Formats: sequence, structure tokens, C-alpha cells
Amino acid sequence: MIPGKFSVIVPVFNSLRHLKVSLDSVIGAVEHYGNAELIVLDNGSTDGSYEILQTEYCHAKVLSVPGLTIAALRNRGAEQAEGEYLAFIDSDCLVPANYFDQALGVFNSVTAAATGSMCELPDTATWIERSWNALHVRRKDGYVNYLNSGNLVVKSAAFHEVGGFNSTLVTGEDAELANRLTRAGLGIYESHLVRAIHLGIPRSLGQFVRRQAWYGQGTFGDLRRWKPLTTLLLYLVFVVIGLLNLYFSPGPVVVRLGIFVLLFNLIPALAVGYRLSQRGQLISPLPSLVLYHCFYFGRLCGLARVIVSSAARTYRKD
Repeated sequence: MIPGKFSVIVPVFNSLRHLKVSLDSVIGAVEHYGNAELIVLDNGSTDGSYEILQTEYCHAKVLSVPGLTIAALRNRGAEQAEGEYLAFIDSDCLVPANYFDQALGVFNSVTAAATGSMCELPDTATWIERSWNALHVRRKDGYVNYLNSGNLVVKSAAFHEVGGFNSTLVTGEDAELANRLTRAGLGIYESHLVRAIHLGIPRSLGQFVRRQAWYGQGTFGDLRRWKPLTTLLLYLVFVVIGLLNLYFSPGPVVVRLGIFVLLFNLIPALAVGYRLSQRGQLISPLPSLVLYHCFYFGRLCGLARVIVSSAARTYRKD
């Protein structure tokens, strides 16, 4: 482990659209800081990403490791790293030239094992991501329980102390890692100086739902995080009860419809209300409500995939 050195770990899978602009920004930051290395791991891309890595980024350490989970891919990069710090940056993110200087400044000023921040939006972001970001972004720096692994810098010693990412998880590996770091007393400090711009954001409700369905496959990844799972199941229960009441209960249609609307929107409305109270700012409630419905629907789809896949594996074993 080389003191003061940053090892930048970039996982790639069919990232052709944003790959060059993202890696060029990372290389700019590496050259600006000096004491840093770039490790790029391709997970079996079929869109030409790996060929570009081989021909245009030969000065980086490029590895082809197909068939791994994103967690295992990042762990493989950490195994190759020489730095005191591991910087996990996604292949659709832009970072400024002073990225590593800012991260080092955080580690020198606070007691923390990890830093980073929620990714910023590009100027071309649609209402979907702007509304979602406004609901979830934290305006102030401080200690947190979770940071997304697309813009995450971790001390190598702390990362290896807790065993790295859980390589068995399809997704949700960053939340599970954060849980182990905090339980070990290793602080996570969000600093908006350690910034990255996320280019690969959903640009339609369909893309937003598909992304949440992907994340939903990690719902069972860490059962200690019971609140998200409980809320998701409550959403499903209230929607089912609302539908059953609407179609099978006696009484005026208007009353049954009103009960359905109330039950259908109850969990999303509570989620929006909670986010608004946490952020302390006025946000348009209707787009937020629509997005939370899409969020829960996508997460349920992801959860259904996990259940079906698990049942299929059990059936094949029997």
C-alpha cells in the first residue's frame, strides 16, 4: 500500500455511450493529482467498450473479467490496487480535475473511513431526475449511513478490514458495505467537494422503472435494512386491499373509489411527506407522488424477479 496514493476502480459493462468522456475526466484528475492509478474492469461488454479500453487506454490497468456481479468486479479491482485510498467511480460519471485533492482534504480534516457524495445531475437532466434528486439530495456535509458506490472513496485498510463488497449481491452492495462500515465504527462522511456528475440518468419513466427494478433485486441483500422492505410490502398490501374493496365491497362506487385512491396513494404520500420534512424545502408534490409510485412498482418487479429466480433454482435442484 503506497501512502497518499489513490487507486481508481472503474467497472465497465456496455458503457460505450459515456465511457470516453468519463474516463477522460478521471485521467485528467489522475494526472492533476499525480500519485494515482487507474484500474478499469470490463465485465464482458459487447458494444465495443472493451476494444476502446484496449486501444485508447492502454496506459491504464485494463482487465477483462466477464460474468461477475458488480460487487465482485469492484472487489477484483481492489485486489489489484496499490493505493492507500480506493476511489470507486462509475463509467458514466464525470469528475473534476481536483477530485483527489478534495477527497484527501476530507480525510485530513475529519475522522472517516469513506467519503464522496450523491452524484450531481447534468444540465440536460429531465424533470424525472430533477424531482427525484430534489427529494433525496442532502444539502449539507456530514456523517451519513450510506453513499452510492458510483462516487465513493474508501480507505483501503478499512475496506479490507470489513471484507470489501459482498460479492454474492446482484445489487445493493454499496448499502450493505456501508452498513458493515458503520457497525464497525468506521465513519462515512458525505462531502459535496468530492463531486461527480452522473451522465447515465433515466430520461423517461420507463427507464426510471427499469432502473428501480434492477435495484429491487437487492431488496433481500441485507435483511438488517428492514424499513425499505417493510414499506415496499405495505405498499403492495394497501394497493391489493384497495383493489379488492373497489371491485368486491358493497356500497356506492364513489365511496369505494375514494377508499381505493386513499389506499393507493397512502405509502407514496407518506414517503413524499417524509422527504419534504427532511429536506426542509418546498417541492412540487404531484411529480414526486408519480415518481414514488414508479419507484415502488419497479422495486416490486425486481423483488418478483428474485423470488421467481430463487424458486426456479430450488425446482431445478429438486
